[in-house]
Amino acid sequence: MEYAKVSPILFNSYMDDLSVCLNNSKIGCSMNGVIYNHIMYAEDTCIIAPSPSALHKLLGMCVNFAQSNFVKFNENKTKCMCFKPKKLSSLYVLEIMLNNEPLSFVSSNKCLGMIVHDKLDDEEDIMRHVKRLYATGNMLISRLHKCSDEVKTKLFKSSSALRMAVTYGVDIDNQSFIVWC
Repeated sequence: MEYAKVSPILFNSYMDDLSVCLNNSKIGCSMNGVIYNHIMYAEDTCIIAPSPSALHKLLGMCVNFAQSNFVKFNENKTKCMCFKPKKLSSLYVLEIMLNNEPLSFVSSNKCLGMIVHDKLDDEEDIMRHVKRLYATGNMLISRLHKCSDEVKTKLFKSSSALRMAVTYGVDIDNQSFIVWC
């Protein structure tokens, strides 16, 4: 049991060397003068590159790290996504390889709990949250059928505000929710 608690810490410290290697490469997408080329959270790694050749170089660094540190990146679970401007939407992108295996391209993928779409459209993710919000509302209504409509409305609004705060970082520190039925 103690091993399970220590495991994520060890894994993160182990993978920190890869993060340092990628940061030192100076290859990536520049935003406000800062170069970004990866996002890591737990066992998920997202490589960000401005071109296929930059992506090849970054993936090569990942492969070298994996070989020298006895880590395996699963090419079957690894997906590739290309964000193209509308003018270049029909542009063909060359195959991207990992461990001599071609990576599959996807138009959308769930990354760190959010659905990312290659057209930079967040409609799919918004609809997922709306469906979950309706499900929460229906659950509250069914469990609290003896409460007044006013209390049910307050509960639903509170639940919605809390979900928005957790999902989008909305500040609700100055509100508290107490319900009496």
